[in-house]
Formats: sequence, structure tokens, C-alpha cells
Amino acid sequence: MTLEDPVANDKYDNLNTLMTSGWFDWASDQIQAALLTGATFNKADVYLEDLVASNLGLAPVQGRLVAADHSLLGLPVSFTSVDADIELQVVLVRAEDSLHNTLLAWYDVDDQDNPMVLANHGTFILRPPVYDVQGETALGIWVQF
Repeated sequence: MTLEDPVANDKYDNLNTLMTSGWFDWASDQIQAALLTGATFNKADVYLEDLVASNLGLAPVQGRLVAADHSLLGLPVSFTSVDADIELQVVLVRAEDSLHNTLLAWYDVDDQDNPMVLANHGTFILRPPVYDVQGETALGIWVQF
């Protein structure tokens, strides 16, 4: 499944705060995608633990780098054994310690503006929109400002 336009995705307030304060490094911080169901977006939420939702798993976002236009790039993520016919949400988080994962960005629709739902039980692969610069088509745009 391909994510929506990265400019349109929702960002949590603390992402801008972290970036402007210099306390955030996309390339070296421990960034993960959390697969959820039953969550709703509130940009003032701070931690993954603040969300009232079922957490179906975490997957690391590999191959991260910041593009010249400041887009935050990375490889797709996958989750195994995901049930069919349930609406899914994904949040990007930065692991702070063993108890806290800071919320960065929210995704709940695909590139066709439809809710994210698997038709069959199985592996859910989430692809950010392709960043096609000098043949770097394996990377996708997770966040764009």
C-alpha cells in the first residue's frame, strides 16, 4: 500500500519542536513505524502510549536520510500477520527509552485517500511515495514540509 501525499499527512506538534530545537536527527535517531487500529489523530499527543488504540506492532524505518529539499526519506516498512478488513493507522515514532516513543507523524489513508485496510490476512507493506532523484527510487518520502 502506498501512503498519501507526504505534504498532506498530519504531523504532531512535537515534530516541529524537536526539529527547530536541534533535538532531532532523522538519520541517526531510532525511528520506527507503529501499526495501530482504533486510533484517532490529535496533533497535541506526545507519546505513542497516549493513544487509545491497539498496537499491532513496531517496525524500524531503514535507509533514512534527509533530502536536499528537507524531505525525510526512508525505505518501506512491513508488518506480518495482519488481519483483513480492519482500518489501520500508522504513526512514525522516535524511541526515547524503553517506556516512551515520541509521536512524529500520522498516516491513515492511502494514495487514493481511502482508509488503509487489507483485503486478506497477511503481510502489510507500507510504501511512502517514491522519491525519484538521481535514481534513488527505492527511497520514499515519509515526511515533507
